[in-house]
Amino acid sequence: MLAELAAARADEMDADTVNWELSITRKTIGWWQRQGWIICDPTIGIERRPAPPDRTKALAESQITALWGSVR
Repeated sequence: MLAELAAARADEMDADTVNWELSITRKTIGWWQRQGWIICDPTIGIERRPAPPDRTKALAESQITALWGSVR
């Protein structure tokens, strides 16, 4: 059931958000297990979603200089 919910959530949100939520869920479940509240981990078998490659890149120093030069 949890796997189905995770799959449905993955259709609605980007991979980074879904992976973050899965990580938080796993940490919470681990704490519950240490408290003795639950025995098994219902997230076993739920895979992290592949995140798209990071296409951001820093500006070159010359680009920063040109940008600030245009502000004056």
